[in-house]
Amino acid sequence: MSVDRKAWEEKVRKYTAPFARYGDIYAANASFLADIETRWYVNSDGSEIEVSRPIYYLYLTAQMKADDGMDLPRYESFYSPMRGGCPLTRRC
Repeated sequence: MSVDRKAWEEKVRKYTAPFARYGDIYAANASFLADIETRWYVNSDGSEIEVSRPIYYLYLTAQMKADDGMDLPRYESFYSPMRGGCPLTRRC
C-alpha cells in the first residue's frame, strides 16, 4: 500500500490549525492511519472468498477545562474506504 505521506501531513496540519486559535485547549492530537483490511468468507460448501481493501482513518482529539475545572474532551474520527479520502474531507 502506498500513501502520499506529504499530502496527508499537510491535510492533518490544515485540520488541526484551528486548535492554535483556542488558548483553552491544553492537549490536542491528530492521527492518520492507512491500512489494508482483508476479510475471508467461507461457507459450509467449502467455498472461500478473500476480499482486501484499503481503509483510511483520521482521528482528532482536543481537551480543555471548563471554568469549574471539569475536563472537556472532544473526539472525532473519520473513516474512508477511498484513496482520495473524499468522505474524510466531505468535499468531492
